[in-house]
Amino acid sequence: MAPRPKGKTEAALVREALKEVIKERGFRQADLEERLGKPQGHLSHLFAGRVKLSVEQLFEMLEAIGVKPDDFFFRVFAPDELKADQLEATLLRTLQRLAKDSAKEGGAD
Repeated sequence: MAPRPKGKTEAALVREALKEVIKERGFRQADLEERLGKPQGHLSHLFAGRVKLSVEQLFEMLEAIGVKPDDFFFRVFAPDELKADQLEATLLRTLQRLAKDSAKEGGAD
């Protein structure tokens, strides 16, 4: 993935990468929603940022499409953009922010 555009949050980068990976894996949003037991339109709202993505939801979706979390995060935060020691801190910070945002939303799906 290209360097982070200015003004893009880590959550926005995660949502964009997730959308790309779902498409690359050959899943339609409706099929994935059904597989995950989510209502129709849930993923559209999530990708538009109208629904917060929780850490649990992210890992559940990655598992459903057969993508390992470490492969996904390397895609989001390309190693050439970060030194190895910075990558772990960035990933931890991103997961903490997703968890905090989810808690603010009351963990709503």
